[in-house]
Amino acid sequence: QSQYCLHLRGDTTTSRRIFDALAAGCVPVLISDEAHLPFKSQINWDDFTVSILEDELIEHKSKIPFAILSDKTLLARKQKALRKAQEDLLYGFG
Repeated sequence: QSQYCLHLRGDTTTSRRIFDALAAGCVPVLISDEAHLPFKSQINWDDFTVSILEDELIEHKSKIPFAILSDKTLLARKQKALRKAQEDLLYGFG
């Protein structure tokens, strides 16, 4: 099972793909300069996602994914928050 799910910005700033990642139980890695996430006033998306600006990814290339994948403490913290977010964001979960 994947631990992280890559979520690239598409032709719109919102997508249902992030909910697919939540349902799969993997931490969404958002590659976007302008991610418009729902329920921002009620949900702290930073708790269970990883955000990377597009220019950062271009500039640092493989250093960013390696840093994320090698940090097991980060993964454990994000997965714990992800389980809580699944209850709040997914219909019929929990």
